[in-house]
Amino acid sequence: MARERGDTSISSRPPAFTLHDLRYAVAAADSGSFRRAAEALRVQQSTLSRCIRQLEDSVGISLFDRSSGGVRATRAGRAFLHSARNILEQVDALLTTAQSIGRGDVGRVRVGFHSSLSAGALRATLLDYSRRCPQVDIDMIEGSRTRLAALLRDGAIDIVIATGETPPI
Repeated sequence: MARERGDTSISSRPPAFTLHDLRYAVAAADSGSFRRAAEALRVQQSTLSRCIRQLEDSVGISLFDRSSGGVRATRAGRAFLHSARNILEQVDALLTTAQSIGRGDVGRVRVGFHSSLSAGALRATLLDYSRRCPQVDIDMIEGSRTRLAALLRDGAIDIVIATGETPPI
């Protein structure tokens, strides 16, 4: 059972809830209805309702005033839901950024190449990649095979493109 307003007892264990619980609560607040929120999220209304009740029990407050006309966030619920939205936005941004970096859509690539390759297809390929992925910074470092191998070994560059034998890394 959720604590009533004014109950200041402190739980001995921290609240336990999932991002799904936060998403369910935010969807219910946005739609004003557990039924509409469940439909939008493609879950059973009973599942959504149970998760929100468990969330309320976990944090020790009632997030919603319930009525036959739907749900409305309580004062404490509005503050909680505001923070929940911020958390969900940050998690979504985290995932988007990580996935973009994983795909190579953003970030930095440091390419070392031997001077004989500085013109022609390599330069054209890197320029084309820069146009297709503008959020990726490409640093091109020209040098001897020996210097490029040392930079790669030290982590100063990500890839070496060179013709012929390259020194061991």
